[in-house]
Amino acid sequence: PLRASVFIAGGAAGVAAAFNTPLAGVAFAIEELAAAYEQRVTLLVMAAVLIAGMVSLGIAGDYVYFGLVTQKLAPTRAMLVAPLAGLLGGLAGALFARFMLAFGRVGTGPLGWARNHPMATAGLCGLIVALVGVASGLSWGTGYETARSIISGGTAPWWYGPAKFVATLATALSGLPGGIFAPSLSTGAGLGQLLRYIFPDDPGGAVALLGMTAYFTGVVRAPLTAVIIVSETTGSRAMLLPLLAAALVADFVARAVSPEKLYHGLSRRFAP
Repeated sequence: PLRASVFIAGGAAGVAAAFNTPLAGVAFAIEELAAAYEQRVTLLVMAAVLIAGMVSLGIAGDYVYFGLVTQKLAPTRAMLVAPLAGLLGGLAGALFARFMLAFGRVGTGPLGWARNHPMATAGLCGLIVALVGVASGLSWGTGYETARSIISGGTAPWWYGPAKFVATLATALSGLPGGIFAPSLSTGAGLGQLLRYIFPDDPGGAVALLGMTAYFTGVVRAPLTAVIIVSETTGSRAMLLPLLAAALVADFVARAVSPEKLYHGLSRRFAP
């Protein structure tokens, strides 16, 4: 139906404009928003992405969202780091998705109480976000600045990734529109920061990119989108193959932990 096609095109355009990533917008439409992508939707999606990209360029100019990342891993090191990043990122991302989906299904116990008391739940989630934010000082907002610092070779406290995970989950469970894409990229960068303790001799920015890709894949279960969006937002063309390896491993792990895709499960709440 035309209405569904417009939704798909709108989602693709949103991704393209938000991160200046037109290819990721198209990939997201094909991979995540339309399980049975139809040929007739192609023109609408392409037109929406083109218009969104032109508007974004006109307002913000041509830019790379996280800035250019030139660090890369040697092939032998990538074969070691990428699978572990995929394993940990896929597991963490799938747990996030599983919590989100369980919150919408469980009708008894603590989760059932939370669903039946939305105002109290929102207040409790807000309190959690505030406490984590005050304690960490870094978990507010999308986490853009911290993520950019990490993938540029800088450092962040080891607890940044877990703190961002909790803050993002609490925000999402509250029912408020806080977004998942950008915070997931930041949480993934925090996971990459943890991996740097395991691989201290490898370029920190490159390791962080693997963590970012793997965690994002675990959350949305869209490995191609994850690889393209990380590549486009960092200009890291030299890391394409390691990113793809991490994403495929993460998708395999996430599929076992949380079989249903996050956005597909969430959409059922609004289905007539």
